[in-house]
Amino acid sequence: MIASLIALLILAGPYEDTQHRFSVDLPAKWVFSPVPGDTAGAYFKRTQDGAIANATVRVMKFTQPVDLDTFAARVGDAADHEPGYRLLNNQAVRIGNMPAISRRFVVAINGDLKWTKMVEQRILVVGNMGFVVHVETLADAFPLFQDDFNKILLSFQPGTGKAPSPAQAHRAKPGVLVGKWEGAGHALELSPSGAAILDRSPGSYHVTSGVLILQLGDQQVQFEYELNGDNLRLSGANFAGGQNFHRVR
Repeated sequence: MIASLIALLILAGPYEDTQHRFSVDLPAKWVFSPVPGDTAGAYFKRTQDGAIANATVRVMKFTQPVDLDTFAARVGDAADHEPGYRLLNNQAVRIGNMPAISRRFVVAINGDLKWTKMVEQRILVVGNMGFVVHVETLADAFPLFQDDFNKILLSFQPGTGKAPSPAQAHRAKPGVLVGKWEGAGHALELSPSGAAILDRSPGSYHVTSGVLILQLGDQQVQFEYELNGDNLRLSGANFAGGQNFHRVR
C-alpha cells in the first residue's frame, strides 16, 4: 500500500491544483510533497546525485486591487533581509501573454554563510490573486536542475479558482484536438503523445479548460479554442483576431 501511495505521488506531467488556481508541468522524478494543513499552494521536490531541489507555487488572494510591482516588492522584502542575500537578476518577463517579474538570488541556508542556496522566482498577478512560482537548490547544484526548473517555470498557468463547467471539462480533453490542421497558410499538428508542430516549429502541448497551451522552445503561447466537428478556431497570442483551421484527413 505504501508503494502504491509513493507511485501516486511521483509526478511527470501536468499538475492541476485541487482548487483550480493553477496548473504546472512537472518533469520526471519530481514528488508531490504536501504540507499538512497548508492551503496556500503546493510543494514539490526531487533528489538527484545527493542534491535536493524544491519547487513551490504560492497563491495569495487580495481583498483589494494590487499591482504587479507592489506585489513583487512585498515578495522581495521577505528575502532581501536574510543573511547572505545577493540579488543576481530582477527583470520583467511574460508568462504566456501575462506580465510577470523574474528574480534570481542567493541566500544563506538557515543563516549559515558557509552554505548558500540559489532561488529563482516568477511573480505575477491575475485578477485578485498573486502567484509566486519558486524553485531552489544548493547554489553549486543549480545547473544540475536547470532544465527541470525551466520546465516548471515556463509551464506555469494561472487558473480562476473555480471549477470548470461541464462544457469546459469536455473541451479540455486533449484527444479531441489530436490530428493535423490547416488554415490560411498555417499548419498545426498535435500528436497523442503531446508533441506539437506549429508552422514547422516543434514543441509540446497540453489542454486545460478550453485553452490550448503550446511550448515552442523557450516560448509558451496559449490559445482559446472552439471546436465544431472538423473546424477549429484559435484565438489569442499571434492569432489575436481569431484563426480558422480545418482538419486534414
